[in-house]
Amino acid sequence: MNIDNIIKESLELINLKKFDNALKKLEEVQIEDSRIYFLIGSINLSLNNIHLAKKNLLLSSELNTSNPLVFHNLGIIAELENDIVAAKDNYLNAIKINNNLESLCELGKIMLNENNLLESKKYLEKALEKDQNYEKALYRIGKLYLKMNYFNEGWKNILKATGVIKFSEKGVEII
Repeated sequence: MNIDNIIKESLELINLKKFDNALKKLEEVQIEDSRIYFLIGSINLSLNNIHLAKKNLLLSSELNTSNPLVFHNLGIIAELENDIVAAKDNYLNAIKINNNLESLCELGKIMLNENNLLESKKYLEKALEKDQNYEKALYRIGKLYLKMNYFNEGWKNILKATGVIKFSEKGVEII
């Protein structure tokens, strides 16, 4: 069977939450392909098999250095392993490739946790430039503003993120 068909079938299984079946199909492939390693790594990450996830994502990154999702997932793993330096490096690699929205937000969170408020703000604002309604970034920038004692701006963003208020042509509406 052609590798593209195997990937397509595996993605269908993943969408049906049949992770074990998708893994089995992908692991049968005898060809080194970054997409296969990426999918195997990502499935294992979602199943909390961190060692296997990391192994396959690293293999994927060696074969293809231009997939931001590989580096984003490696960033997640590094955070789970409490290796914040590696997490930052991986998120930055993902951002360099395509300004990955999730990676911008995760890097903003790390900077906020490190009390590096200006860097946190920079990454969270970049995320919101890409999607002004991105709930995770709105919530985190709200927390940032609260930490900076900008209470009105902080609560406005947190409430917008949680869906308690929305912005429309009429102005601010309470839901």
